[in-house]
Amino acid sequence: MTTTETSNSIEVLFIKCKYFGYEGSFLPLGLLSICTYLEEHSIKTKIIDNFCLSDPNDVDHTFNFIENNNLLFIGFSVFLTNALNTYKTVNVIRQKYPNILLIAGGPHATSLPQEAIDHGFDLVIRGYAEESILQLILLLRNDCNSRSDIDVNCIQGLYSMHNRNTTLARVKLSDLPMIRRDLLDLSRGQYDFGIMLSQVGCPYKCTYCSNLDNSRRNVSARTPRQVVDEMILLSKEYKVNSITFADDVFTLSQKRVKEICSFIRSEPALRNIKWQCGSSVKTTSFELLKEMQEAGLEYYSVCYETFNQETIERTNGHLKMDLEKANQLLDWLLELKLKIWISIIVGWPWETVDDVDSTMRIVNEMQNRSNTISIDCSLLVPVPNTELYDEFHKKYGFTDWWLKDEYLAEGFLQKLGKLHRMFYVLSQNFFKYSYRQIGKFSELLLNIRGRRISFSDKLLLFLHINASKRIRNSKLRRLIEKCITPF
Repeated sequence: MTTTETSNSIEVLFIKCKYFGYEGSFLPLGLLSICTYLEEHSIKTKIIDNFCLSDPNDVDHTFNFIENNNLLFIGFSVFLTNALNTYKTVNVIRQKYPNILLIAGGPHATSLPQEAIDHGFDLVIRGYAEESILQLILLLRNDCNSRSDIDVNCIQGLYSMHNRNTTLARVKLSDLPMIRRDLLDLSRGQYDFGIMLSQVGCPYKCTYCSNLDNSRRNVSARTPRQVVDEMILLSKEYKVNSITFADDVFTLSQKRVKEICSFIRSEPALRNIKWQCGSSVKTTSFELLKEMQEAGLEYYSVCYETFNQETIERTNGHLKMDLEKANQLLDWLLELKLKIWISIIVGWPWETVDDVDSTMRIVNEMQNRSNTISIDCSLLVPVPNTELYDEFHKKYGFTDWWLKDEYLAEGFLQKLGKLHRMFYVLSQNFFKYSYRQIGKFSELLLNIRGRRISFSDKLLLFLHINASKRIRNSKLRRLIEKCITPF
């Protein structure tokens, strides 16, 4: 649909505001799933992805669309990293269109529904929203003349100011149609159409992860045939030759993965398709990896998160991950000559300088074993409504940090670029790291092979190593901004 369209056929508009600090485009699989489901029921929808309130053209286009279509409501996909941008957008829309129904969904709204209500939303759909949104639309079409007429109790997962429904909307993924990527407006971003889901949910209870509180704990999978049919579609219609499964734990059911691999091997259209996935140490075997490789597996992502046994115990990491088994998995992957992506997190509030040194040694040992190993190191960000956040936010003073501009200095972050985002998080100093810890975290990044370290990178690292604890309010921050501007 073009920006000048004036048809009244669209009933529902979905908006995903720009993520804080990210310039790229991420395929909005959740919104696409909802819109595909509604389109199957003859309900016309539109997605405005990467909406930017500071872009006058974006605002004008969106306002024109609202005015030229008789919308039942506007739905927003709310994440931790776009929550503040979303709330600011809702405030502007509410002022201009006071009578329009505004609905929040997505992981952040699911976790903190009252926050969304307090920031201007009329309703929140908690959990997987496909069927609940359909039921709401039918209700709005037939029975309701105003917001107050909506009975939230009759729709699963619906939450409002007057009825704080605690149920979560559920989904059986195999009952949903294959996602229609053609529903995206390609002028709004460059998308990787090779990303797909074979299942949703994660059964683990890591104390730092938002899975602990919302419907993502409930695992639901597509059938192996459905998975392979979508792979064939991506290959034929979108000329995709590399597919990434965005599942939290792809190998949760080894039987199911083996069936998927069997179907892949039997399909001529997938003969040259390569794919990658991520999984847990506990759900993988050598035999399974061999089958996956024979079916086109090229890249395997392993979420170690930490090499420290104390941290594993304190965070319940992957239900107490066994480090010996993790190392065995690494041996298997190297034996099969698969490409390996290892993700780790540093910056735990109890982590010492010696702990970081130990992590650095292990990282160096892994990188020296093979050039097929890539390591991604990120700094811990306290996610709301998790055990870790609840334990430390008052102690360290970062309560509701995602709602505060001082933590979201986007102009500063845009100057830093992708490599520096960890340093930006480090400068926020959620857990009041010492000078030595800040230096060690920065040094760890320098030791990760594959990162391009420019002069400006080294300058920034040096400044971080010698930084004060409150970089964002100091003269040092202004110096950093000045130094990196020319690069």
